[in-house]
Amino acid sequence: MDKGEFYTNIANGFYAASKIKNMQIGASRKKAGLREESIPLISEVLQVIAEHSPHMYKNTLHHSASRTKIYGETYMNLREHLNNPESRRPDRHNFVRFIRILNPILNERQRIIADKIMKLYEIF
Repeated sequence: MDKGEFYTNIANGFYAASKIKNMQIGASRKKAGLREESIPLISEVLQVIAEHSPHMYKNTLHHSASRTKIYGETYMNLREHLNNPESRRPDRHNFVRFIRILNPILNERQRIIADKIMKLYEIF
């Protein structure tokens, strides 16, 4: 690593820290504790860190940030689904909706099983 790249990495670190601090100040005005309102903030912080990280870590951090965003969105959708009084009834429509919500975080084998369940639901 040459001096120019070293100084660029340091400057990017300061810039990322400044952006994160501004995001936290905005979130503290909204009084978002560690609740579902803070999930998008955490995702944004990880995106900023990934954008301003050295080149050797960018791909890994971008992948982690995007997975965090997917898990956060799935959590919020699942929480909304489970808090809905209509979805507390154990019937096939709610079960299928539950599987659709979980679909983004399933691995390949689980996704194949979920797709088969969806096809059976459509048939019947």
